[in-house]
Amino acid sequence: MQLIRKIFHRPAFIALIPPLGVIFDYTMTMIFSGGREAILSLEYSPILRAAEASNLVIPCIAALAIGYYALGYLALRSLAQTKFYTPGGLLLVLIGLTHASGGLSWVVRNPAYSDAVILLAAAGVLVALAAFLLALRSPGPARRAQAL
Repeated sequence: MQLIRKIFHRPAFIALIPPLGVIFDYTMTMIFSGGREAILSLEYSPILRAAEASNLVIPCIAALAIGYYALGYLALRSLAQTKFYTPGGLLLVLIGLTHASGGLSWVVRNPAYSDAVILLAAAGVLVALAAFLLALRSPGPARRAQAL
C-alpha cells in the first residue's frame, strides 16, 4: 500500500496513465476494428474518426499522448499539496482506464461492455464535478495544513 501511495503522489508517474491508455486504445482499434470503413462508421471517438478520414492517425495518437501527458503532469504539479490532488489523480487514472477499456471494446464487441465503458467515462465526469463542488464549498485556501 505504501508503494501505491508513493507512485500516486508522483505526478510524472500518474500523468503517464492517460497517454498509455490512448496509445493502447487506438492501437487496439487499428488492429481489431476490421478496417477503415469500420472505424469511420463505428468508432465512438470523433478525434480518431477525423484522423482516420484524414490519414493522420499516427500523428494524432502522438499529439494526444504528448498532450495528455503534458496537461496531466502540469495539472497534478499545480494541485500538489492541495486537497484536490487526489481527485485530480483519480481523474487521470479514470481517463486512462476509459481509453484502455475502449480499445478492448473492439475485441469484446458486446453492447453491454460498450455501455460499461461509457459509464466509466461518466464516472470521470462525476469525479471532476465532485472536485468542482468541493472547490466551491471550500471557505479558505485549497492548501493542506502543514504538520507541526
